[in-house]
Amino acid sequence: MSNSLTVYSRQGCPLCDDLVLDLEMALRGRDMSFHIVDIDSDPALVERYQYKIPVLCHGTRELCFGHLDAAALAGVLAQDSGQKQT
Repeated sequence: MSNSLTVYSRQGCPLCDDLVLDLEMALRGRDMSFHIVDIDSDPALVERYQYKIPVLCHGTRELCFGHLDAAALAGVLAQDSGQKQT
């Protein structure tokens, strides 16, 4: 599985900014990255996420929306760590 996370966001979204800051803190010192996708760049993303942002995904799996779900993120981090050790 990918070791990258995706944050679906849009400009001027305070909740999005908060989730990104929380995610940066949670990932500090870990071998996990994330990228931000502005939903306004794609009409299909606007249709899908317009009222749900921010959304944090790992691959195609939605982990959380609105606020960072620390437990869901911890599960992904633990899974990722386990895969790298094998």
